[in-house]
Amino acid sequence: EVMIIGAKGGYFAALVSEIVGDDGGVTLLDPDKDVLDYVSTSLKRSGYIEKIRLRKLRRDGRAPSNLPDQLSRVLVTGSLRDLPKWVGDRLADSGFAIFPMGGKISQRLIKRERQADTCFDTELGNVVFGPLDIQDSEPQLPGPIELADMMEDVSSMATELGLLKEDDVARI
Repeated sequence: EVMIIGAKGGYFAALVSEIVGDDGGVTLLDPDKDVLDYVSTSLKRSGYIEKIRLRKLRRDGRAPSNLPDQLSRVLVTGSLRDLPKWVGDRLADSGFAIFPMGGKISQRLIKRERQADTCFDTELGNVVFGPLDIQDSEPQLPGPIELADMMEDVSSMATELGLLKEDDVARI
């Protein structure tokens, strides 16, 4: 069982469906109804609509209904502050999720793997993904918390590139 969070047009879900074949299942989640409608139409035209379960991702953080109890893989196509708890709880033993964790400017690609009752994170490097929710790509003025997060992201990147020292970051 593979769950993809973030539709991005449905192509990735169709590709994963081919990989898992008839023995596996694919569930595709997205928070935007218009995106899901578009993907549904696209999957109907390409013949994949019967192989992929589409679900609306709730914006309030709760788990959508009718999800598989156990997931082998979870793939996230947009930036998250952290993986929702309900996703980690559904990971099967030796199952894992790969997701970009961080703010709008930069993220770290994380592999979270379940081994028995514990999840372990492996950092796979720095990445830049767009937002998971298409509504978050609409231009808007940042609030104080978002502005502070952006400054933290920029200072982290500048430190990694050797443009700032830790003392400079502390003063900022």
